Formats: sequence, C-alpha cells, structure tokens
Amino acid sequence: MGFAPIALDGRKQDVTAKSVTLPPAVLRHRPDMLGVRVDGSFCIAEAKTASDIYSPRTHEQLHDFALAVAEGTGNALLLGVPLGAKPAWEREMARVTMPAGTPVETLHIPDALLPDEEV
Repeated sequence: MGFAPIALDGRKQDVTAKSVTLPPAVLRHRPDMLGVRVDGSFCIAEAKTASDIYSPRTHEQLHDFALAVAEGTGNALLLGVPLGAKPAWEREMARVTMPAGTPVETLHIPDALLPDEEV
C-alpha cells in the first residue's frame, strides 16, 4: 500500500529495521501500528484475535480509528484477523459504526501462522 511504518506497539520488532516509537493514542485508543506515505497520508493498522472480535473495546477502537482515517484522502485502516474467525469478524464489522466510505482493508491471517494465544 506504500506506507512506511513509523510507530509500532508490539512484542516484537524486526531487529534489522530502524527502531520506531510507540504510536500515539487515536482518540481513546493506541493502535498497533502507524504508517505514512510521502504524500502525507497515513495508515492505522490493528491486529485482532478471535476473542477480541466481540469486545466492546474492539468496537470503540474501530470507530475511533475509522473517524481518524476518514478525515483525509489517501488514509487507510488495515485490520489483521485470524482466518478461522472470518465469519464472526464479518458479522461484527457490519455492527461497527464507521463513516461512510471509510477505507478499510482486512487481512485474514491463516491460523497456522499465528501463535496459539492469538488465534
């Protein structure tokens, strides 16, 4: 998508990559990652486990992050979800209030690639 990571909140970072700072809070919540493009647009990335899907906190995060990316053109919201949770995720996404036309991409990660605690 052309975004370069500038902030990461995670347990692991690629040791060969430049160290990045923690993302700032976006309204009420800190996203997992922020990226920017040379044109100034930005991407908010958030990963969810299957158990996160029904959480009120997840709904708040998605609402807040969607409001932020909807503020300008070229921004994006990128969501990572276990593939095994895809049906539940799609049902819950239909319930999340987001501005019309919010650019949202969902990556369904094969369960075999995730640590057991993140499926």
